[in-house]
Amino acid sequence: MEKTLSVLSFNVYGTPFVPHKLLKTLMRNNIRKRFRLIAKEINLLSPDVVLLQEVHDYFHLHYMMKFLSEYPHSFYRHSYFGPRGGLVIISKHQLGQKHYIDFHTRGKYFDKSITGHLSGKGVLLARIKSTDVYLLNTHLTQNSLHNWDVESNYVRILKSQLIQLGQLVNTFTTRKKSLILAGDFNMPKNSVYYHEFLQETKLLDSFKNDSFTTYHQSFLPKGASVGRLDFIFSTSSLKTTKTAYFLKKPVIIDEKEWYLSDHIGLYCIFKFEKLLQ
Repeated sequence: MEKTLSVLSFNVYGTPFVPHKLLKTLMRNNIRKRFRLIAKEINLLSPDVVLLQEVHDYFHLHYMMKFLSEYPHSFYRHSYFGPRGGLVIISKHQLGQKHYIDFHTRGKYFDKSITGHLSGKGVLLARIKSTDVYLLNTHLTQNSLHNWDVESNYVRILKSQLIQLGQLVNTFTTRKKSLILAGDFNMPKNSVYYHEFLQETKLLDSFKNDSFTTYHQSFLPKGASVGRLDFIFSTSSLKTTKTAYFLKKPVIIDEKEWYLSDHIGLYCIFKFEKLLQ
């Protein structure tokens, strides 16, 4: 029997400041208001599963969940102040086989990649019960230079995390498991690392024909530019039937235009056939 599964992946921008405008934006980032409006938009879209990145503290997580009553199932790995890695999966369906895998290399202690250590970067993993579909939610360490052509410390961290991620994916694909891997990869689609990762894992990019950036230009330092940093990958056992962007346009907050996140979300509908008894 054929089934469909709709998936939203979204970096909610749960930090209290814009990194390159720290003093100007510290504690003025409207997280509470933005999370309430994000929850409203999620309810309107009504995906089966939502993979969130950058949910950094329990207060704002629980506040957002108050408005997501259609999602009785959730998973995140507890850490000191909030979900480990800022990663959360919420679902209309029961979740099983839940794990968190830390990246071996998360960052350094002497540059901005220290955020990888502070948040505990890794991969959040769960299976949708009654199916063989596994969900992997991830957020790789940010490249603060916004340059992927130079062999920098940030690129070395990215390469290490992609290798580990590829090895994890292959443990599932060699066992013929269906898999959806999504999140903020902090690598542009036009980079060599994107192509190497797909070649290594044999995953499919649901937005393969799109190079549209998923990071709003207004959040970048002057003169910087990036391509699509967010992805939804899947095994060939899952067929993408629809794709869409989530929250591309700004909204009005306190009589000012605000983007609800620095990222644009990705939405997919998949078809699959295999069910577990």
